[in-house]
Amino acid sequence: LTLPPPQSKPVLRRANSFRRYDGLMHAMRRRVGCVWCICVLGVCLDADAGVLSGANFLAMEPDAGPSGMGRAYVALAEGGAAQFWNPAGLANLDLPSAALTHLDALADTRYNFIRFSGPVRGKHLGLAVSGALSTTQDLFLYDAFGQVERTLKAQDLVAALSAGWAPGTGLALGASAKWFQSE
Repeated sequence: LTLPPPQSKPVLRRANSFRRYDGLMHAMRRRVGCVWCICVLGVCLDADAGVLSGANFLAMEPDAGPSGMGRAYVALAEGGAAQFWNPAGLANLDLPSAALTHLDALADTRYNFIRFSGPVRGKHLGLAVSGALSTTQDLFLYDAFGQVERTLKAQDLVAALSAGWAPGTGLALGASAKWFQSE
């Protein structure tokens, strides 16, 4: 019996491919690190972070998944959550859906949200209707003598109707109408 001579070239090729792989991984780590830093910087420098308004509850994001994507959901916008982010995404609905949210927040503030959405058969059209109610506990206005002058009730209500339509491949149009009342 004779043994074949040892082959060293495949080992060298593997070593070279591992070096190439390590180089690619290093470059990938640098790119991911840069993207991560830019994202963190963007969150820290959010332009409207210090802006307060009476209708601040409208900025509450009713769906956990899109909220977890940090405002990037506007590009994806699928399902019933598209009503809040990009109503054109309603055009791609396959099944009806419903969403309910209830939140007891700080300072006795309550937030309730409900949404129904669904496709219109054969029309490449999706519709969604939603409502949100934000209430706080009664606020008391005192006079100079410490007596309750009057009681204030803070309540915000919003109703929305949205539609998304896909007239052709790769194009979708969306629109929303909202009614808002604040007390």
